[in-house]
Amino acid sequence: MLCLGLGVSLEVLLENCDWVLTQDGNRRVLRKTSVLVKDGLIEAIGRGLKGGDLVVSGEGKVLMPGLINTHTHLSMTLLRGYAEDLPLDEWLRERIWPVERKLTERLCYIGALLGCLEMIRTGTTCMVDMYYHAGEVARAVHESCLRGFIGQGMIDIAGSGEVRISNEPLRKDFLNATYKAVESIRGLRDPKVKPIIAPHAPYTCSDELLAEAMLLAERLDTLVHIHLAETRREQALFQKTYRCTVVEYLDKLGFLTPRVLAA
Repeated sequence: MLCLGLGVSLEVLLENCDWVLTQDGNRRVLRKTSVLVKDGLIEAIGRGLKGGDLVVSGEGKVLMPGLINTHTHLSMTLLRGYAEDLPLDEWLRERIWPVERKLTERLCYIGALLGCLEMIRTGTTCMVDMYYHAGEVARAVHESCLRGFIGQGMIDIAGSGEVRISNEPLRKDFLNATYKAVESIRGLRDPKVKPIIAPHAPYTCSDELLAEAMLLAERLDTLVHIHLAETRREQALFQKTYRCTVVEYLDKLGFLTPRVLAA
């Protein structure tokens, strides 16, 4: 992984790659081909290319666009293997959320950095992340030279019952944390790392929070990321309470705009 600061000019020649998977109109696959990259952009593709401040041999390798992880929680690499084989609701409320309350900014940064290193190792160069201490998660992504859409997770319903009633102080706290996270992420001045608005899920977010999250996204011109229709229990809850599916419910709220990326 070659990581350069903004404004640093460098030519990289990826020489004689066994396979080059293109993204042109025909999705061509090229054999024994070199690719010249200048200032982070592809300058030339072909055989026998010369030059490059840095030459990397592509023999025995496949050169392809980086993979994109459209939903992750990078900092949760620290919790891997904890509380396995439980239903989602029980896993969250009884095991994960109590532990997450103890996570500091430093721990979220370290966990995100580990997650970024694992992505680099496996060819993932871009991710969409929703978690706590989003500013520190974004810092890890920035320092790893990856692309990312990073959001501060928001919740204002803590109970597990059928009534979705907002905890107003909690809602305001998360909205304030989200606004600060957006400022922090934009303060990195890294065009590869962008803030998003990230209400956790319909079963943990009140209608008020969903509406305020969408308004904030429109005002700040960001995407919105949310968990959607994760389990049979969630679907059954909305069918019983609102006589419709979770997707239909969000659509009735006017929430499902082109800004939304659902997981």
